[in-house]
Amino acid sequence: MSEKTPKKFFYVSISIFLMLSIFTLIIFLSAKSELEKEYNDQVEIMGELTVKNFKESVFNNITYLENLKERIVESDGDYFKYWKNDANRIIDQNPALKFIEYIDSNGIIKEIVPLEPNKEALNIDIKKLSYRYPEWKKHSKTKTTNITNWIKLTQGGYVFLVDVPIYYDEEFQGTITAGMDFKDPFNSISSSLDEHSVTIKDDQGTVFYSYTNIQPKNHENATAYNSVVTIDRLDKNKWNFNFLYNQNQGFKDRQFVQRTGFIFGLILSFFIGLLVLFFLKVDEKAKELTIANDNLKQLNAKIRKERERATKASNAKTQFLSNMSHEIRTPLNAILGIADVIHINDMSEENKNYVTLLRNSSKSLLALVNDILDIDKIEMGKTELIESYFQPKNTLQKIVKTYEHEILNKDLKFIVNFPDEPSPMVVGHHSKTIQIFTNLLNNAIKFTNSGSIQVDYYEEVIDDALYFQFTIKDTGIGISKDKLPLVFDRFVQIDVGTRKKRGGSGLGLAITKGLVDFLKGSILVKSEINKGTKFDVKLSFPIADSFSEEEIGYLKLTGIKTLIVDDNKINTIVLKKMLSQSNLEADIALSGKECLLKVDQTKYDLIFMDVHMPNIDGFEIVEQIRVHNKDTIIFGFSADVTREAISKGKKVGMNEYLIKPIDQKRLFYLLAKYFKK
Repeated sequence: MSEKTPKKFFYVSISIFLMLSIFTLIIFLSAKSELEKEYNDQVEIMGELTVKNFKESVFNNITYLENLKERIVESDGDYFKYWKNDANRIIDQNPALKFIEYIDSNGIIKEIVPLEPNKEALNIDIKKLSYRYPEWKKHSKTKTTNITNWIKLTQGGYVFLVDVPIYYDEEFQGTITAGMDFKDPFNSISSSLDEHSVTIKDDQGTVFYSYTNIQPKNHENATAYNSVVTIDRLDKNKWNFNFLYNQNQGFKDRQFVQRTGFIFGLILSFFIGLLVLFFLKVDEKAKELTIANDNLKQLNAKIRKERERATKASNAKTQFLSNMSHEIRTPLNAILGIADVIHINDMSEENKNYVTLLRNSSKSLLALVNDILDIDKIEMGKTELIESYFQPKNTLQKIVKTYEHEILNKDLKFIVNFPDEPSPMVVGHHSKTIQIFTNLLNNAIKFTNSGSIQVDYYEEVIDDALYFQFTIKDTGIGISKDKLPLVFDRFVQIDVGTRKKRGGSGLGLAITKGLVDFLKGSILVKSEINKGTKFDVKLSFPIADSFSEEEIGYLKLTGIKTLIVDDNKINTIVLKKMLSQSNLEADIALSGKECLLKVDQTKYDLIFMDVHMPNIDGFEIVEQIRVHNKDTIIFGFSADVTREAISKGKKVGMNEYLIKPIDQKRLFYLLAKYFKK
């Protein structure tokens, strides 16, 4: 049999490799295009929302000025006696307002608040200012608010001048004019965003506001967004907004996944090409063996020996196939988890089919890739705010009891110190407290092979809050001084040897630190190599109202007029059933419009307000209710548990904010808090 491999086998193998590589490239380019489009869409949405916030900030400040004008007009000028006091109050409340002045109908600045820093502008006749008077006069005649470009003042400095015409007794009486600099409110908006920069120019191209928190090294990859907003429709004055958004970590990680998938796709194509070459060679050899076997049948003297040779050759082939299959599967299995990692719910059906091709990877690399790409572990600062009622001491004691058996099985001494005094109930983040404590206790167990693990707990009530501290100390392998500053960094293990021996993603302590920071607590670590490690965590939560479990369980309330507002009928049925346990009968409104109608007809003691509804959301409804009704208790409830949503709910007038699905225990605590008396 010929040992030389035919060239055509190589041609076929290379062709298969090239076809699969091109196919992999098509998948990669398609996924890359989708990701870039998705990110650009996100940047556009973020830019539009930010511009909207800037615009609202501007016109909110102008509204204060127009309200002052309305008070003067409604009183036919009598309010002029008090307008300075009102102007001082408005300036104190709005950092954007630098001064407010009264310009009479002849264009002369008669009064300024505050006077002292603006004294030079008093009695100026703006008719002599060619850049100022025509615009002021035009808006006065049309009774429209005027917003100038960025102007240098006589008394020094630069501002936007906003003129609000005053008409009563059917005559023009002058304008209430304010100097506005929006740097402070704009900074407040900008500082709440992720890494970005913004530049705003007026209609003359003058830059009057800029902000950046993008590091210089990130400018190359930043995505630009531009928008033009008409500030003064009469003069068609426009502001130009220019934003730069740096690529966020999630986008970079998904790019990394795509590139990794592309590389593994090329590796897979290469091994498949080799496998095709191998099978072609085996098939060729099988044909040769068949011919030889036919020839051997003609030789009776040698038939047994040749048959044995054929059998041995066949067995060798089978064993070779088995071994090669095993060896090839080992690197090919590395691709299995990539499909799930890069799978995107809203990708096209065609792309989903492409992703399916990656399902031939190994379990070992799957675990590694999953550890590296577990982004939920890395970003607990954007985490959800889910509060519940619990006793920290009792909660941690239960966890200690759970792990006691595992610790003792390792022949470790387990020392536990908890105070005997009863612990108060708090309103706080139960699950996150558990996760912090469990992560640290697991770490101690993992890295301690002899000696002891010690858990100490202390607590103290200060004002209306419970301050508690727990310490977890072990006699494990410890951490060297040079590694100690890095212990809370992502993907950091103590050393390579330890990592190989114990495994892990290197994210546990980074997650723990993120959770502690999120709860506004503190975590400290002390360690010495081969002597052990000690973690100290301090947290605090407000103490819950002192209702016993019996009081809550048997809470009966009658005569409380209640309204449930939710566009989801099933949600209203479930909540109404919960309330019936406390003898509360509730009316139901399935829309904001229906809610406002019922509130006009009935004075309710308690309203449950869904946040996200069509046409008019819960925040707007509460604002309207609070205009005429300050006393009704309003509980917001929603699946949106971000800080922004909860803060907005409290700001518009919600007394409490409940999380969907509603925790029955917390619901009854709140009912007891507001209505038990």
